[in-house]
Amino acid sequence: MKVIQGMEYESFLKELAKCNVLVFHPLDKDTAPRVVIEAKLLGLELDLNDNVQIKNESWLNGTHEELLAHLKSQQESFWKHIKL
Repeated sequence: MKVIQGMEYESFLKELAKCNVLVFHPLDKDTAPRVVIEAKLLGLELDLNDNVQIKNESWLNGTHEELLAHLKSQQESFWKHIKL
């Protein structure tokens, strides 16, 4: 087990990419933790608790292509729901 902390973003991703599994058990609800999404994009297995609220989303648990398609669609979805 390795704890990764206290480094620049790019260095963090490089260290994360060397891992096989991300264990992420936040103590409180976390709707869509970026680290989980990035770990999944890097091909890591995920060990998540129920506080990770995207844990059971089909786009997170689907293929790499499905995850990318979902993420790319979110910008359009965001602007459809914002009232300026």
